[in-house]
Amino acid sequence: MRIVLSIISLWLIILLPVSALGDVSENDWIDKGARLADQGKYDEAVQAYDKAIEINPQSAPAWGNKALALYMIGKHDEALNACDNAIELGPNDWPLWNTKGMIMDAQGKYDEAIQAYNKALELQPQFPNAWCNKGNALIKKGDKDEAIKAYDKAIEIDPQFRQAWNSKGVALYEQGKYQEAIEAYNKALEIDPENELAKENKAIAIKAMSTR
Repeated sequence: MRIVLSIISLWLIILLPVSALGDVSENDWIDKGARLADQGKYDEAVQAYDKAIEINPQSAPAWGNKALALYMIGKHDEALNACDNAIELGPNDWPLWNTKGMIMDAQGKYDEAIQAYNKALELQPQFPNAWCNKGNALIKKGDKDEAIKAYDKAIEIDPQFRQAWNSKGVALYEQGKYQEAIEAYNKALEIDPENELAKENKAIAIKAMSTR
């Protein structure tokens, strides 16, 4: 049975000047794109970010948010291009490196994804999302021990990080440590009792224990 991991994204924080009264500014379009993305309207969000980029082609936030919206609709090559543009403009913006890692992971380029997550963590070591995503890339490479270390680091930073608990459960399950996996899923469910991913994975682990 297939155990499911969860990728953790982070929308960029936008801090731009307020436009003059009556103007439709770069900031206005980025705000609109963020609202559309929150509603799951990623194609429309991309269009809004493109409007911001038309106004200011040097806008790292617009390029970065566009990259994440494109990633969400599976346009990974376009997403990578947008993300690289954003990183060129804002190389020290750690959320951009997390986004790049997510895109590379989706393309099956796990080593490159891990490098991107490492860059995010070099810039911001207390970034649990990047630790968790790095763990996901490691587990896909088959390095379960290192994946668990990454999940543990995410949990150390944020003990309420249910996705990290779920992903740690996946790594333990794949090592055949079903009871420990169940305990990790239980932690995820303590944090969020309605977490369907953890419920499904816990059920798979319980079944695996019963058929040993």
